[in-house]
Amino acid sequence: DEFMCKDAEVVVVSIGASSGDAKEAANILRNEGIKAGVLRVRVIRPFPSEEVRDVLSRVKVVAVVDRNLSPGSGGILVSEVKNALYGLRSKPFVKGYILGLGGRDVTVEDYQAIFRKTLKSYEEGDDRADWVNLNLEVLDR
Repeated sequence: DEFMCKDAEVVVVSIGASSGDAKEAANILRNEGIKAGVLRVRVIRPFPSEEVRDVLSRVKVVAVVDRNLSPGSGGILVSEVKNALYGLRSKPFVKGYILGLGGRDVTVEDYQAIFRKTLKSYEEGDDRADWVNLNLEVLDR
């Protein structure tokens, strides 16, 4: 499902129920002058590569949110999105995010931060995957 992607400069790709929060965040950012959109993927297999490619080929900046982790390759959805975009002459900047693991809540504010961070990462050329709301202090013990 496309939500305000036609003129978007940044699009969040998500799957599942949290797409509603992503849409609400896009509305808030639109009111602030940031052209944000959301692409909700309904199924992971078979992956809708052509549909994803059609939408994202018109966009400059893409954030892909995953609620899973595949060691060594990030989230499953970001891998599928990058594969769908393979071979395009003009590919969008793609940044992956891991969030909501262990049943953690994902909020509208989280999505607002993802939109903003992705635009900043695009300007800085930083396409490394990021974690959202990961408590690093727990890892330092």
